[in-house]
Amino acid sequence: MKRVLSPYISGDVLEVGAGIGATSVMLSNNKQCSWTCLEPDTKLLKRIEERFVSHPLPIPTRVVEGTIENIPDGARFDTILYIDVLEHIPDDQEQLRMAGNLLKKNGRIIILSPAHQWLFTPFDDAVGHFRRYTKRALASLAPGAALNVEKLLYLDC
Repeated sequence: MKRVLSPYISGDVLEVGAGIGATSVMLSNNKQCSWTCLEPDTKLLKRIEERFVSHPLPIPTRVVEGTIENIPDGARFDTILYIDVLEHIPDDQEQLRMAGNLLKKNGRIIILSPAHQWLFTPFDDAVGHFRRYTKRALASLAPGAALNVEKLLYLDC
């Protein structure tokens, strides 16, 4: 995952649903200017804050409680990450519209999510997934001319 995603992650980064910070630690490097972790779960938020106290990222890092609506007005990002998160959000299309409004010019939204709705199982339901995606289904979420699909691929099939 790191090898495939890292070339696309640069500048000011927003990680939506940062969990305990494992993805932040894995993907952050000297190509970014800042990293903002957004997490709505207060228990996970506490864990990510503790992690960054003992193991800080190599760049300025901020932890924000809540959802994308909690990002301060005027904040803009070069990269927005949804790593195993978008499938947990009921209105995924609206979520990506809001994310698109937070992008700087030539910014990127990177999405990693479970593939193929036909593989949806009771496990998906138990962990709060609303759906799985095909390339076509994910591409259809791009809000009009605001976002261009740069690359779609199945990773870790």
